[in-house]
Amino acid sequence: GVRNKLSYTTSKINVIVGFEWITDNYKWLMEKDDVLYPIEIKMTANPQKRMVTAFAQLDKLPHKKRGLGAIICQYEHMIYIKDDVVSIPVEYI
Repeated sequence: GVRNKLSYTTSKINVIVGFEWITDNYKWLMEKDDVLYPIEIKMTANPQKRMVTAFAQLDKLPHKKRGLGAIICQYEHMIYIKDDVVSIPVEYI
């Protein structure tokens, strides 16, 4: 993957990113202090739990914890898909 460092804030949601991003097409993995934050970009306007089943694979990594995951999509409101995964409207980014 490609490694970049980003830091930014948006006005609609408070996003401060000073993490290492590992990109693979439309999937990202942020890491900070041994906590992994999975992110996927989907074209859907109907996010569902089955779309994030792969996030659980991160739980198998030793010495790492999985933090809040996110799907960036075309749904118009920010909602929790699962207790540990949020759907974020692309307009918020």
